[in-house]
Amino acid sequence: MNPLPVPSGLHDITPSWLTAALGGVATTVPASVTSFSAETIGTGTGFMASLFRLGLVYEHDHPSLPKTAILKLPSTNPALRSLSNRLRQNQREVRFYQEGLAQDQLRVPNAYYSGIDPATGNTVLLLEDIADCPQGDSVLGCSLPQAHHCIARLAEFQAAWWDHPHLDTLDWMPLKDAETRVYQDLWPDAWSSFSENVGDHMPPSLRSLGEGLANRLPKIKSQLSRRPLTIIHGDYRLDNCFFPTEVGPRSPIV
Repeated sequence: MNPLPVPSGLHDITPSWLTAALGGVATTVPASVTSFSAETIGTGTGFMASLFRLGLVYEHDHPSLPKTAILKLPSTNPALRSLSNRLRQNQREVRFYQEGLAQDQLRVPNAYYSGIDPATGNTVLLLEDIADCPQGDSVLGCSLPQAHHCIARLAEFQAAWWDHPHLDTLDWMPLKDAETRVYQDLWPDAWSSFSENVGDHMPPSLRSLGEGLANRLPKIKSQLSRRPLTIIHGDYRLDNCFFPTEVGPRSPIV
C-alpha cells in the first residue's frame, strides 16, 4: 500500500483516509468506512499530543472490524508542539511502532496505521482503543500487584534490549546526551514557572537542588549515555498504563 498523506489535523481525516488506514485490519471483509465521529480525550492529563476517540461506521459491518480507534496527532498548542518537535517525541513514538520494538516483553496497543511527513514533521498514529482496560492514575496510585506487574514488565523489556547490538542502528533514538542543549534551553523557564506555582510549599533543599541543576545537566546526560545501554520509555507513569481485566496475569498495556 502506498503511504497515506499524513494529516495536519483532524480536519484532514476522512472516511476514505480511514478506509485506507484500516486496510490491513480485516481479513474477511473490506474496512470501508462510510462515516465517523470524533471525541477529544486526554485533555488536562499531561499528554503532549492531540488525542481523539473515533467512532467508526462501515458499509458492511463485521466482528473483525474495530468499532472505535484512537487517533493521535501532534498538539495544536504551539508551545507543546515546539517542545515535542525539538525533542522529536512524536517521531520516535511512530518509529517505535513501525519497527515493532516492543517485542514480547511490553504490551502496547495495536497500531492500525502510522506515518511521518518528512517535510513538515507531522505524525499520525491510528491505534487500538483499549478503553475497556482501566487507566492508571498517577495521583491516586495503584494496588501492589499492579505496581509489581508494571515494574516487572518494564524490567523484562529493558533486559531484552540490554546492550543489544541492534541499538546502534536506531539513529532516530538518540542517547540522552544528545538532548543536553535542548534541556539547558528549556530548564530556566520551566524551573521559574514551577517555582512560582509551588511557592513556599517547596522545601529549601529541593529549591537549592533545582536552582543548581542547569549547570549539572551536561554531566547528568553524559552519565545516562554511558554503557550499558538499553531502551527506556521516557514517561513510564500510571497514566500511561492500562490494566486489562481478563483472568490471569494482568500485564499492563503501555
